[in-house]
Amino acid sequence: MRKIDLLGCLIGDSYISPRGVLVMRHSCKQKEYLEFKHDFCKQLWPGRNFEIFEVKSQNAFQFGVSDASLFKNWRRFYYPNGVKTISKTWLDRLTKQAIALWFCDDGSTSFKKKDGKITAVECSISTCCSEAEADLVIEYFNGKWNIPMSKKRDSGKFSVRFGTKVGRRFVDEFQGFIPECMRYKTDKLINFSGCYAGH
Repeated sequence: MRKIDLLGCLIGDSYISPRGVLVMRHSCKQKEYLEFKHDFCKQLWPGRNFEIFEVKSQNAFQFGVSDASLFKNWRRFYYPNGVKTISKTWLDRLTKQAIALWFCDDGSTSFKKKDGKITAVECSISTCCSEAEADLVIEYFNGKWNIPMSKKRDSGKFSVRFGTKVGRRFVDEFQGFIPECMRYKTDKLINFSGCYAGH
C-alpha cells in the first residue's frame, strides 16, 4: 500500500480541501467500502487520529486525512484553478491499486438485453468530465493496458464505457486489487456466460 494509490480515490469520489485534507465520503450502503479505505489510510498514516463519522444530511459517512505538505501539493497539481482536471501526467501515475479504487468509486456494470434475453454486459466509468479529458482516459487505457473504450455524453459531461470482452480483460488486470465488499461491481462480468453480441 502506497500513498500514490490514493490518486485513484482522488480521480474518483474523494477530494482535497484547500487546507490540505483528503476527504472521503460514501453513502450508508457503502460504509464497508469506506471502512476499507479508512483501514488503508490508517496503515499509511499510523498514529494519526482520523475517525469515520456520520453525515446525516447526506445519508453518508466520511473521514478526512490531513497531510498538508502532500495534499496541498496534490491540490495544486491536480486542481488547476481549483478545478479537478484529468491530465495525461495524472493518468500515467496511476498504479493498479489506484485504478481499482477508481473503478470501485465510479465504475458500474449493467446487462444489455435483446428480445428479453441478456446478450452482453456493458461497463462504464462515470468520469463526468470534459470531452478532452474523456479522450485522454480512452487513450490511456487503450495505450497502456490494451483496454479500448468509447465515450458517452450525459448532461453535458462525458464518461467512458466498454463491453463484455474488454470488461473481462479489465477484470483480469485489476480484480485482485478490488476489495471483497465491492466485487459486486465485477460479478456480472465474471458470472456472465451468454453471447457477446460483438462486445
